[in-house]
Amino acid sequence: MKKVLLIAISSLLMVACSKDDNKVEKDALVNTWELTYNEGFEVDDNDREEWSGTPKEYGIEDTYTFNADGTGTNYYVEYDQSDNKTYENTNNFRWSFNDNNNTLSIKYSYDTEEYTVEKLTSSEMILVQHEKDDNGYEYFDKYTYRKK
Repeated sequence: MKKVLLIAISSLLMVACSKDDNKVEKDALVNTWELTYNEGFEVDDNDREEWSGTPKEYGIEDTYTFNADGTGTNYYVEYDQSDNKTYENTNNFRWSFNDNNNTLSIKYSYDTEEYTVEKLTSSEMILVQHEKDDNGYEYFDKYTYRKK
């Protein structure tokens, strides 16, 4: 009987402690996030281009700061092969989060970006953009960020 009870308790603990890979903790968004990995593809006229890598491999730095008042800042830098800055830009934005479908909207003065929030915890954020039309065009981009 002790053995059965021990197995039952162990099973409950394992289930209770299992990692939820698609976890969304909306309150964790208010932070500064640094891009750590990007992967995706684009298909146009049956021509498929794929990409994946770290910001260091791309020669970029991409950081988002989300404030509690719905404002934020994006800081983006490009580097050449000698690690010299070749481009630097800071954009302010307003953001909103839709709880019903885990969608993050980032509205710049010139454009609005929509992302599906695949994962959002106190240490990691994964954002996805995906569009597909009836003419064979498809675009998929997955961004992984860590809390800075």
